[in-house]
Amino acid sequence: MTPREQELALRRAALLERSARLRTDIAHTTEAIGSRLSGVGRIVSAVQVVTRAPVLLAGSALLVLMAGPAKALQLASRALVVLGLLRRIISLRDASRP
Repeated sequence: MTPREQELALRRAALLERSARLRTDIAHTTEAIGSRLSGVGRIVSAVQVVTRAPVLLAGSALLVLMAGPAKALQLASRALVVLGLLRRIISLRDASRP
């Protein structure tokens, strides 16, 4: 083996070692991010269950109507914004799944 080939072999070994170390670091980072996002997934799933239950929606509408017309309009507009946001979050979550 020539000195140039030895140098290239050493360099290749160092690069392979660095690559393995970086892969391990990436795996640990993704694991940490996944554990943090699992809580968000549970919350989104709970909200999804609530928004699909017509009885709960009807009950909340009744409570809003009991609050009075002015307050009902204010709460309804806020609820529409929140529901739109939740639907977007749910659709993004479903789209990101493989």
